[in-house]
Amino acid sequence: VIAADIVKFLDRNSSYQPLVIHGFSVGGYLWSEALVQIATEQRKYSHILDRITGQIWDSLADITEIPVGFPMAVFPRNKVLQSALRQYIIYHMKTFDKVATCHYIRASQMFHTNVVRAPALFFISKSDPIGAEKSNLRARENWENMGIQTYWKCWDKSPHVGHFRCHPEEYKAELAKFIENIGFLSRDEDQLSKIKAKL
Repeated sequence: VIAADIVKFLDRNSSYQPLVIHGFSVGGYLWSEALVQIATEQRKYSHILDRITGQIWDSLADITEIPVGFPMAVFPRNKVLQSALRQYIIYHMKTFDKVATCHYIRASQMFHTNVVRAPALFFISKSDPIGAEKSNLRARENWENMGIQTYWKCWDKSPHVGHFRCHPEEYKAELAKFIENIGFLSRDEDQLSKIKAKL
């Protein structure tokens, strides 16, 4: 339902351009569901894809890492509860395969075979169990193989969706450099200066 609302909003508000998609954690899944809808009616929605000039993914969570990372995040110091939650997640995914899991997998596949060809910036951490480096690296490699330019900022230690809080200056510098590299604000130098001042 939310993904459909996103697509409708972007479709109805064509004056909002250029677009930069900035998603956090399971926001990647939500955007992937929107991409599934866009791909289903590509003729109708191709103008949305044409307006996207950049993608920013912070602590992107993929379905493959949920059984591993989510229990560690919820119970960081309790191995017994981690194991119990991991087993429940696996059970849930198997039991609700036709109702839920198949959608998660389809969305993950859509994300990895991205129909958006705009450059992408990944913010990740080696210590993040949910937005795991391994799954983000897979997405990055897939995209680069498709010709999508990617930028990568990986910290050794930073919590899930906490990179800006832990590393504000580096985060802002990478973000500003990316925005400048993709020419997002190059049309209006005054606007670019104002945004850089805020960063």
